[in-house]
Amino acid sequence: MLDFQDSSLIAIANSCKNLQKLDIGLCFYITEEALMSLTSLEILEELNVSNIDGVTDDFISKFKGLKKLWCEYCKNITDAGIIECIKNCPNLDTLCLFGCNITISTLTGADEITKNRINNIALCLYFEDFAEALTFKIESNWLFMCPEVRENIK
Repeated sequence: MLDFQDSSLIAIANSCKNLQKLDIGLCFYITEEALMSLTSLEILEELNVSNIDGVTDDFISKFKGLKKLWCEYCKNITDAGIIECIKNCPNLDTLCLFGCNITISTLTGADEITKNRINNIALCLYFEDFAEALTFKIESNWLFMCPEVRENIK
């Protein structure tokens, strides 16, 4: 998969409108432009874009119906993009952010957004543990934080 090309991803997005799951994690050479073609897939529910530098805030914030998103080691996303993705995807139940540059703002935002969920879907947020997270108190009944220490995994 390492040599998977933009043109292949764009062809998938244009031809497979009923696609519900896609795993392109570790496809290092995919650009943001090609990734954007995936935002046209209206019934896409599960997406793995781990280890792709082309994954940005602009990209993840465009989705509306995701239930599961893995974006481990995506260095070009920020708290703002993750929070916008959580807002836009009210059915999101799995969000994996190991190796991302998240801060306490992601946890605070996820807590605030999920507090207002009325669909009985809890969000399980996986992330690499950091000091501030240890003292964070969840108020939402619909958020589960799963911090974990990961070393030398990429």
